[in-house]
This record gives sequence, C-alpha cells and structure tokens, in this order.
Amino acid sequence: MKIFLKKTILLIPVILIIVITNTTNAAFTEPTVAPSSSDQDFTQNILGANNNNNDFDSTNVTANTNGSLIERLEYIIDSLASLWTNSGDDLYYTTGNVGVATTTPAQKLSVDGKIYSTEGFQLPDGNLIDSIGDLGKWIGSSSIYYNTGNVGIGTTTPSALLEVSGEGQQGFKVTDTTNSITTGIWSGTSQGLIGTYTNTDLRLITNGTSKMTILSGGNVGIGTTSPGEKLEVNGNIIADTPTADNHLATKAYVDAAASTSKTELWPDGTTCTAGIEDQLGWDEGASAITYCDGSNWIVEKTGCGKTVRHGGQDYETVQIGTQCWFAENLNIGTKLASGATEPTDNGTIEKWCYDNSDANCTTYGGFYNWDEAMQYTETAGAQGICPAGWHIPTDSEQDTLDQYLSTGTCDTSRSGAWDCSPAGTALKVGGSSGFEGKLSGYRNTGTSFGSLGTHTHFWSSTVSGSNAWIRTLYSSHSTVSRYPYSQANGFSVRCLKD
Repeated sequence: MKIFLKKTILLIPVILIIVITNTTNAAFTEPTVAPSSSDQDFTQNILGANNNNNDFDSTNVTANTNGSLIERLEYIIDSLASLWTNSGDDLYYTTGNVGVATTTPAQKLSVDGKIYSTEGFQLPDGNLIDSIGDLGKWIGSSSIYYNTGNVGIGTTTPSALLEVSGEGQQGFKVTDTTNSITTGIWSGTSQGLIGTYTNTDLRLITNGTSKMTILSGGNVGIGTTSPGEKLEVNGNIIADTPTADNHLATKAYVDAAASTSKTELWPDGTTCTAGIEDQLGWDEGASAITYCDGSNWIVEKTGCGKTVRHGGQDYETVQIGTQCWFAENLNIGTKLASGATEPTDNGTIEKWCYDNSDANCTTYGGFYNWDEAMQYTETAGAQGICPAGWHIPTDSEQDTLDQYLSTGTCDTSRSGAWDCSPAGTALKVGGSSGFEGKLSGYRNTGTSFGSLGTHTHFWSSTVSGSNAWIRTLYSSHSTVSRYPYSQANGFSVRCLKD
C-alpha cells in the first residue's frame, strides 16, 4: 500500500497538468469497475485492475468511459499524439488549422500576437525576408512607395524609377473612380500609345495650361480646348512648303509680312478678281506665294526685299545694314486740289502732287506736311501713313542709315550741315544702297512747288521745337543734310520696318 501510495503521489502533478490542459478532449469520467476493498478501491481506480499494478493497458479503455485514471490518461495522450506526424527531427500537422493564442484559427497557422524569428521568413519563390529593411522599403500611412532604387513590374532589372515589362501589350492605367475616367500609357503592336480607355477628352498640358486637346469625337485643337473641326488652331500655322491644297504661308512670309492685309492663300488656278484683291495665292509652277492686285496674280517676295502692297499700290523694299526700308517714296491718299489747299485731320489721307500732276505722284510719290504724315500724333516712331508693321523713321534711325553708308566723318548732332559722305551718293537713284532716292522736289510753305530734279527731302518722326528733323539729298552732293524744317512744308515719306 505504501508503494502504491508513493507512486500515486508522484503522478498526481502530472495527472493534474494533463487533466487541466486537456479538459476539452480528456474530460474525467468516474470509473465503472467496482473495487473489492477500500485499499483496492483507491489503487485500482488510479492504477488499474491488473495484478502487478504497473502494466497499464489503454486498449481496454473505450471512449474515455472505463478503465483506471492512468489508463484513460494514456488513452488521451495517444489520441493527441496521433494528430502529429514525426519524421526524423521534423514534426508536422496534416489536418485542420493550428491556432496560437486563438481558439478559432482561420488559416493553416493563425497567431494572435507577434511572431519572433532569428533567421527570417522564406517566401514560396525562395526569397528570404530576414530584416525589417526588406519590409521597410514599402512604407507610408496612406500611400505605398519604394524609397530607394528602381521599381520593376515584370522585370528584375528595372533601368528607370518605374519600369513595366512583359510580353505583348504592356502599360499602366490611372483611374478616377469618382468620374469614371481612365488614362493609360502602354506599348505594343509595334507602337507606343497614350490616351484614354474611356469616352473622354485627352489634353496635353505644360505649366498647368492646356496646349493641345483631342476630343473624344476626334477633333484636335491647338491653343483651344473646344475645336469645332478636325484640326482647329488658335494662332498661326507655318509650313516650309505650302501646297495648292492648303491655306498656309511660309515662315519667311509670316516673318516678313505677318502684319499685312494678305490673310488667305488661294490655290493655284483661282481667278484673281477685285473681290479678292490684296489676298494671297499659290503659284504651283513658280512654287511661290502670290497676291492678287485685282486682276493678276503677282509673285510675292519674302523677307526684306519683298513687295509690300499698301493703299492699292506696290512698294519695293530694301535691306540696308540692319534696317529694312521702302525703296520708293510713299504715294498714298487723295490728291489735294492745289498747292494752296491744306490737308486736315478728317480721317482721309491727303497729299500734294508736284505741280498738281497725278503723273508726278506716280513717279516721285506724294508730298505730305508733317501732321498728315504722322496722322496727327507727335510720338516719335509712329506708324503714321505707313502700312501696319512699318513706321515713320525717327531722327536717330535716319542717323543709323547715314552712319552705315558713310566712310568718313558723320556728325550725328549736325544741324543745317552736309556730312556723312558718300552716303548722299549711295542713297540716290543708282546708288549702291538700293534706297533709290529720287530728286522729287518739295511743296514749300508758300504753296508752291520747287527743286524737282535737284533736291529731295524726307520727314523724320522726331520734333525739334515747332519744327521736325529731315534729311536732304542734293544732286551735286555726296553728303546728306540734317535740318529742322517747318512742319507746314510738303516733303516725301519713306517707311521703315518695325
């Protein structure tokens, strides 16, 4: 009895641990075998009903309802062990889910708490996550981003901050779920593509401003977000080679004559009539811009040296140094009745012709007093009666011309003196400059005309007191005179390009 009691006392802690930790699968049930005596009652219930009391046989236990306590505990332990498989040093579980700190594991392994590993975690593809740095590359409270190096999708060797690679058409989409708009960039089928996956417009933007718009219906706008045609441009279009089928101007023409009234390019073969006078056309044979003079198409020159049409007449132009000048005296406006008739500020350009002869105006140009030439402004450099893009030259600009053609002294501040040889010769008809200054004479304040064939005078737009500065050429002088004359005189006008 002492021996049995000693064994029993030693087993009690083990029994209690197993019973407490396995209450669900190993609930204690009273033994059903009746003892033969009080001592036997205790030992038999604890150890079993065999003779040596040390040979436990759990096979006699059925559903944990019979046998001694030891036999039933052995039965429970055998049942638990059967759930795990032992293979060498490995132990694995093949059925159901395993929970750590949870009684309802939802996955093969569910842990309610932190997991600690000294060697990291290996992914199915063989990659090992062995430091927080591997996980820390992707961070952010509301965004996800990689904070160092390049990111590859479909490639392990990205050569840019983001590279998407794969077979067939590849790319990525950006979707606004609120407005159901999806934009994408992708490549495939031997081409690169950018656009929308939805029935929405596409815009190209620089500096926050839309520069080009492609409507969902197919119209394209440049400088406008609402094109009404297949191509609508809010601005000028320049083509190196205009054709009979387009209404485009060359860059050279736009640079030289953007400010003229010639705004349309008619195709080759169009009849020039008064209805399209001063408009542009295209001569296929000459491969050149033309303009309609009311009855014939005239080949249009480009740049300085081109013909400028103003007030129904054509004017040649010439480049002298950095300046582009009219190569003819201006002849625009309505002829006054006589030299005694004064022009007025009436909205109509008025002129004098030498000896009141229209033929002289055609040959030498008209005469204008200073107010009429300036169109009643005193602003130096004003357009005056010149075409748009041109102006009445200032005294300083006339001096620039003198200085460019002079090879000797040329006093900028001279007054009433002749200087700047041989500029006078170069500026007259047949001179080297191409200015072609005809000795047209003038209309004086006494209402008469004089000096035809010997002198010519050109207004500047710069005042000098109640007078204005002019330049004078003389038949026998190689020099140029600078002098402030009365604004009431009738002198010639040459226009200078802006």
